[in-house]
Amino acid sequence: MVFTTIKVDDSIPMDMFIENQVQRKVSRTAYISGSYSKDLVNYYEFGICTPRLIFDEINSPFLKYVCIDGVFSISASLDENKMIIEWPDREDIADKYQDKRKTLVMQAENAIILNIGTNLVNIPKIQNGLNPIKEILVSLYDLGQISLLDVQKRKKKERCQEYIKFLMDLDFIVLENETIYPGNQMTKYDAGDFGIKEVQTALLGDVLIKGLRVISDSLKIRILTPYLELSNTYYLHSHYANTLLHLDHEEISRHYMEMYRRSKKQLPYQLNSNLIDMKTAKILNGSHGTYYGYDEILEGFSSDLAFS
Repeated sequence: MVFTTIKVDDSIPMDMFIENQVQRKVSRTAYISGSYSKDLVNYYEFGICTPRLIFDEINSPFLKYVCIDGVFSISASLDENKMIIEWPDREDIADKYQDKRKTLVMQAENAIILNIGTNLVNIPKIQNGLNPIKEILVSLYDLGQISLLDVQKRKKKERCQEYIKFLMDLDFIVLENETIYPGNQMTKYDAGDFGIKEVQTALLGDVLIKGLRVISDSLKIRILTPYLELSNTYYLHSHYANTLLHLDHEEISRHYMEMYRRSKKQLPYQLNSNLIDMKTAKILNGSHGTYYGYDEILEGFSSDLAFS
């Protein structure tokens, strides 16, 4: 922690005086995001805003500020006409900002998956990546029960156990006497008149929504990652701009690399191929290398992000 003693300027309100000092020492875009007093000491929580220059293909380029509350805290106490301020050093503030930024990105991912989960499973590459899970769920829906031994014949035992545990933890299946039965998350489809393709899409969408982190982090099914991150990049920036942005693939790539701190640029044709897949799945719209989103996805995403 760093201590600073400053002569008080009585001509301006105390909060403004404190904020000015922090802006000089830390960042010009720092702001008070919360405060309270205890035992004659004032405690302030500060957020930091960072500028984002967005080149929209329809509207003129514009600057938006992304503000993150609660990055760091300081304390301030009066000693006659002097203010004693205690605050973290700049490295601690930078580390805490990065932690907060990563948390925001993850919260946004959790919000976007709620709104595009069933869209993502319409992308063939993702369906292929989830094929072992799809086989279990769709067969179970159609047959009512399947033998654990039959499932184990399709995959290595250790990998099979990972899939079974994953689906059991999410309550999609139950295992009794070496036989797999539908869990509560599957039986809700029994009451409806669903075709097998509708059930497949709905089930895999539910699995993505409820098990996103396990799928990517534990099961190591990585094919979902670029589509999730690109969707999150587009809709989070549209959320801050408060409008559906019209961005070319290079602008999406630039924001993607900044947001996810990627050091290696994705090949343009590969990125554009992913964006075309997302267009086919109705996550994005557009043509000729320029893309924009859907109002209902942005509205749902913004609402879910606000409550995360």
